Amino acid sequence: MRLPQPQSLNGLILVGFGLVALPLLIAIFWALFSLDRLAEQSEQLVVTGVTAAENNRQLEQQVASLERVARQYLALGTEESRTFMHQDLASVEETLDRIWPLAEQANAVSFARAIRVSARRVVRTLNTSDPASVDTDAAVAEFASLRQRVTRLSLTLSNHIELELNRLQESTRRAQQVSAWQTAALVPGTLILVLFFVLQVARPIRQIDKAINQLGRSGFSRPIDVKGPSDLERLGRQLEWLRMRLLELA
Repeated sequence: MRLPQPQSLNGLILVGFGLVALPLLIAIFWALFSLDRLAEQSEQLVVTGVTAAENNRQLEQQVASLERVARQYLALGTEESRTFMHQDLASVEETLDRIWPLAEQANAVSFARAIRVSARRVVRTLNTSDPASVDTDAAVAEFASLRQRVTRLSLTLSNHIELELNRLQESTRRAQQVSAWQTAALVPGTLILVLFFVLQVARPIRQIDKAINQLGRSGFSRPIDVKGPSDLERLGRQLEWLRMRLLELA
């Protein structure tokens, strides 16, 4: 199947400019798309990192406050201490809710769930047991493991963010490599396309120039044949007709 050819010299020039500019435009749009995507990922990663660090800090403080209020409740047994204990538990759960999406991405849901369950169990035990019973002592002792789970959760989330940062850096390096390869390929490719279309335009023009010089030197014996866009071929046929008339007159 033969591809359609430009029907005029202007069409050939426009097609040439279009094909020469097309790879450059593709490279530019790809670079813009890659930069926009990398900028969006880096911005999101910065926000995620700052938010995770703040949530981890708050969770550590809230667990420490919950432990302090729980021990105060065991010592005093006041309703005010009980209220503070429930407020601290609610704060811990709110922070875990904010952390939960990132914990799912980092495969740390088990740590977040264990913290929630452990904190609820401690508060429930203190609410339903005698402050002097063994159960309350075991509940308070559970804060040690609760702090360890908070530390492991914080470490897991930090490692996940660091991993995402490394992936972003690798994506940036790949984008730089692709841009370098594109630049290296565009220079010779563009030169080849330019040379090809210059030859496509110059060949019929050179044939017409040669035919006109031939007619000017009264060289009517050689036929004029111009190959190229239809308008230049039409001009070649007109020169051939003129050659035949001049040959008849001669």
